Amino acid sequence: MTAFYNIKCNLIQVISMAIRIKARYENDMLKPLEKLELEEGEEVEIEVKKASVEEFHGKMRIDKEIADEIIEMEIWD
Repeated sequence: MTAFYNIKCNLIQVISMAIRIKARYENDMLKPLEKLELEEGEEVEIEVKKASVEEFHGKMRIDKEIADEIIEMEIWD
């Protein structure tokens, strides 16, 4: 039971180490917009998502009816 408990605690610690930051793509490289607490040479897993819909609010003018139809499509995360 103790070995299982130790594995479970280690797994929880690893899962809790995930962070989410924004980055900018420049010159074929992703550049973090904030400091990362990583050691030199440390490997990470990256999931790339484009900017969310909320960041585009007010950038495009469409009829209210079309906007309502888009919202009703329920395709959002």
